Amino acid sequence: MRRSFDIKFICSTLPRQRIINSCETIPNSHAKQDYTGMFLAHARLYVFADKYGIEPLESLSLHKLHATLKSFTLYRARVGDILKLVRYAYENGPGYKSNKLRALVSEYIACEIDTIGGTKRFFALMEEGGLFVRDFWKLVQKNLL
Repeated sequence: MRRSFDIKFICSTLPRQRIINSCETIPNSHAKQDYTGMFLAHARLYVFADKYGIEPLESLSLHKLHATLKSFTLYRARVGDILKLVRYAYENGPGYKSNKLRALVSEYIACEIDTIGGTKRFFALMEEGGLFVRDFWKLVQKNLL
């Protein structure tokens, strides 16, 4: 009986593999597609994983957020999606020294400054000051030298 139990074939694919195969990043194709929920889902999962010390989940969620940002076409109308992500990362992220989420979103903002930099919403965020402004300025300064 034990041998029969041990060799029983229940699932044709491992659930993990099925999940991996079905989770490819889908890029946006027009300015009306709101990606806020997608960005925040990855960020929330990262914060959860960091809080409970689940390093593989932390890495996976950051990887997925990075992949989503890389494939995201930043239309001027979608700047708010990104700024909501920045606000979430800086209001909920873990401590500064270990926060890869904050580093990732700050770097993305710096990369997309031509689109984001001239918006009223970005100016409002900068006027608030705080850790984001410090991190952003460090990135800008580092890349200017």
